[in-house]
Amino acid sequence: MLDRMFDGMRKRYDRMRGDEQWLREGGIAGTAEILSIAETGKWIGVESHGQDQIHRVAVRVTIPGQEPYDIQHETVNPPYNAKTVPCYVDPNDRTRIYLDHDAATAGLVAEQLSAATGQPVAGDWESIQAATQAMAASAQQQMAAFQRQFASAPAAAPVPAQDEPCTDGRATVVGATERQMTLPTGSKLFELELEVRLPGEEPYRVAVLSEVPGALAQYVQVGLEVAVTVADARRTAVIVNWDS
Repeated sequence: MLDRMFDGMRKRYDRMRGDEQWLREGGIAGTAEILSIAETGKWIGVESHGQDQIHRVAVRVTIPGQEPYDIQHETVNPPYNAKTVPCYVDPNDRTRIYLDHDAATAGLVAEQLSAATGQPVAGDWESIQAATQAMAASAQQQMAAFQRQFASAPAAAPVPAQDEPCTDGRATVVGATERQMTLPTGSKLFELELEVRLPGEEPYRVAVLSEVPGALAQYVQVGLEVAVTVADARRTAVIVNWDS
C-alpha cells in the first residue's frame, strides 16, 4: 500500500515538476498572461529526497477561437520576470496547461538582441544563436579594421614622463591632419604641427600625434591656440592640454 502511495506521489511530483509538459505534444498552443504569483504553503516531494514549494499562478489564457479566460494554475516553477508566456492547453480540460518557460526566455532574449542590433531576431534558440554569432563576427571585423587603421598611423611623438620636470606654455596650430579613425574612447587622432612658445625662449616647431576629444575635433584648425606641457630636457616631448 505504501508503495502505491509513494508511486502516486512520485507521478504527481513528476507531473508538477514538468508543469504538464506532455501538453506540448497534444495541447492547443496559446498564450498565458501572468496576473499574479503566490506561495501556497504546500510542498511536493519527499523531505528526505528534496522538496519543491508549490506556487499558485493566476493566468489569463488565450487560445484560438475562444474568449480569454482566467484560471488558477499550480506549479513548482512559476514564471517570474515574465508578463506573457507561451502555453499549451489540454483540449479536454481547459484548466490544465503547460507554461512554456523556455520559449518565453527565448522570446525575451530575441527581443533584447533585436534592440541591440536594430535587426529583427526570431524568438527561437536557433535564430538567437545565429544572431549572436553574427554579432561576434561583426565585432571581430570592426576590431580588425581598427587595428589596421591604428597600424597605419604614424609613430607617436615622445611625451613627457609622469615624473619628468616640465614647463607649461602655449602653441599655435600651423598644420593639422585628421586620421580617418575614431578611438574606442570616442576621441579623434590628429597629426599636428605646432609652433611652441615657452617663457623666456624662442618659438620652435614640433610635430606631434594628439588624441583630441570628439567634442573638440571640429575646432582643430590652423591658427588654433592651445595649452601645452613640454619636457624640460626634451623639447620635442609635447602634450597638448585639451582640457585647458
